[in-house]
Amino acid sequence: MNIEISEGTYKRLLNEMSKDETCELVIRRLLDCAPASFSKKNMGAFAEQSDEGGFSDEEGYVNNNQTSPSGEEIVFKQWAIPNDMSQTKLHRFWINDMHYDNINWNKAVRIMLVILSNKGKNASLLDCPGLVVRDGKYNKVNNTYLPKIDKSVQGVSATAAARIITYLADKNKMDIELMFSWRTHEDALHPGRRGKITVTNSE
Repeated sequence: MNIEISEGTYKRLLNEMSKDETCELVIRRLLDCAPASFSKKNMGAFAEQSDEGGFSDEEGYVNNNQTSPSGEEIVFKQWAIPNDMSQTKLHRFWINDMHYDNINWNKAVRIMLVILSNKGKNASLLDCPGLVVRDGKYNKVNNTYLPKIDKSVQGVSATAAARIITYLADKNKMDIELMFSWRTHEDALHPGRRGKITVTNSE
């Protein structure tokens, strides 16, 4: 299938593209990171969050406090991360002795960046695959400025976020746990299942 876009849109894609990305990967990353890009029908489901902090059943995700309808959660340790984390919702992010609820994948990445930067671990951010961090405020689309550390970070897909978080945790000897669920959708890797990614470095 061929899709025609204007020259102006193509130039904007090139500006957002990392050196190892194609236009298709850029578009997929932007779609994964920007809820506003979904259809109005889907946006109605995104807007209806339950009191427990998980997404409503209409959206097709397992609620934060629900048991997975398809059995026990699937546990992934260290580098054994699923190849495809699209159609997932992050419910909880544990890092060392802190935990964060009502969170998304990109926010989890930003939390990691702030913690590591405050610990003087900026060097590990520069060589992390898939992570694009710039000093100061960068006003391009899909970039978020973090005033606490005076850096801007580029948004990534759920798959890339999971890999970035586990890479940084392992490299910096941190303990993390990511609790998430797959949407009950045919395109999901494990429809309706809950998952957990853990990195343990403490003895």
